[in-house]
Amino acid sequence: MKYITGLCLFLTLAIFVFLLPMSAFYFNLLGINPAVLPVLQGLADAETLKHVFVDSKGFREEEVAHFADVRSLIEKGQFLLLILTVMLSAIMLHKPQHIKDSLKHPLAYASGLFSLTALVWLILGWKKLTAILHTMAFPAGNWRFPTGTLTIDLYGRSLMQGGFIATVVLLLLISAGLFYLGKKRADIKQI
Repeated sequence: MKYITGLCLFLTLAIFVFLLPMSAFYFNLLGINPAVLPVLQGLADAETLKHVFVDSKGFREEEVAHFADVRSLIEKGQFLLLILTVMLSAIMLHKPQHIKDSLKHPLAYASGLFSLTALVWLILGWKKLTAILHTMAFPAGNWRFPTGTLTIDLYGRSLMQGGFIATVVLLLLISAGLFYLGKKRADIKQI
């Protein structure tokens, strides 16, 4: 049960960390143009992007559809995060020791994810990895934009790579912190 609890804890953290880039804080921190932020946060309809212009360039119909799909994906992630949080809360109320005992497991899961991601990235390269992940998330294929479109200009390859690396590293750091807390708790129990 503590391994399942650890996996739930890791998935909760992972989803939270992957949803973090949709926050205004993250956008400001990375200096990302916030044109699509209200749409991604569900504060505005994707159609409003048809009226956004940067350097006299506007979003195409496919780009607007893509951001609507990204919003849908975020909503699914938020729903899954809610379910996992409820599950962890139920476990915490029923068997609080499982939460305490499973704090070290997220590091193992994060380390495995980090290693697997690094290996896949090395084998496939960034372009192929991005294509696979985007095809899984957006099967309609509306994520491919030609060079010179506003989406590519605002949220290009280097930004996506930096955000991806920052997200994976943040997940690993949070997991390492949980591992440390779990280990410290185990050390205290032995005294």
